[in-house]
Amino acid sequence: MKQSFIFFLFLFLTFYLFAQDDFYPLQCKGKIPEEFITLSSEKVNKDRATIDQSENYNVKKAKKEFYLFTNYKIDYLLRSGMVLFGDEATEYVRSVRAYILKDSPELKDKIRFYVIKSPEVNAFCTYQGIIFVNIGLLAQVENEAELAYVLSHEIIHYKNHHIINDFLNTTNIIKGNGKYGKYSYEQKVHAYFNYSKENEMEADAQGLQDFYLKTDYDINQVLNVFDVLLYSYLPFDEVPFDTNYFNDRYFKVPSDFFLKKTKPISAVEDYDDSESTHPNIKTRREKIYEIIGNLENVNEGK
Repeated sequence: MKQSFIFFLFLFLTFYLFAQDDFYPLQCKGKIPEEFITLSSEKVNKDRATIDQSENYNVKKAKKEFYLFTNYKIDYLLRSGMVLFGDEATEYVRSVRAYILKDSPELKDKIRFYVIKSPEVNAFCTYQGIIFVNIGLLAQVENEAELAYVLSHEIIHYKNHHIINDFLNTTNIIKGNGKYGKYSYEQKVHAYFNYSKENEMEADAQGLQDFYLKTDYDINQVLNVFDVLLYSYLPFDEVPFDTNYFNDRYFKVPSDFFLKKTKPISAVEDYDDSESTHPNIKTRREKIYEIIGNLENVNEGK
């Protein structure tokens, strides 16, 4: 009798579950892109063949190291199972890219976008023209305009060759080449961070001017992007949660199981960025605000 009761109990629970049976995770679809399956060694050799042999020996050596390291590192990511292609999220990002680059066909054909299954609020560019966008970023931006500005920023990193130039500059700093030969250790550290911050500020400004302003997106949404970055440490937005969600006439979660008070949300815009590769949020926001303030007939629609 007891065994029969347990059987019918499990049978009842099977039909009573709240489980969602129509959920499908994001999955790759379609043909595998060539850069996922091309040998890393082939990519390295192809890139090294582009090196100008008339360049300085140290520059040529640094570029060879750069192409070797980055190709293998990026290919490791591409084949990690974390990168999506052909899925709904990636195709959406690609559609935004197409709109941003509608007047730049030469870039549109060179830049590829992939979504990464990572909760971190981030996007980053490679020297080859691959721009990775994390799921975490897509989850945090509030609209397409904010995403478009982030993509515009990353496109500038590729267009202006920031990635390889940053590597070459870092190599010169470490080895004390050129003007860095007389720098102290502290001066070299600051030179490294300052160079990186200059590239970020350049990407912020030129991304706005070269791409975003040529779209119909609302200019005011650009400033909101910095709020997304500022509060990116929060796992979710401030949305009240109904603690009765789990309750029904058969089951109730005691109120003692829930926190009575949560930690206050805090964010510092003007933090010390002297040893950071990115300027602090206050600096970036003020620079963009200054650029927007000098514009005329800006769009405030989409």
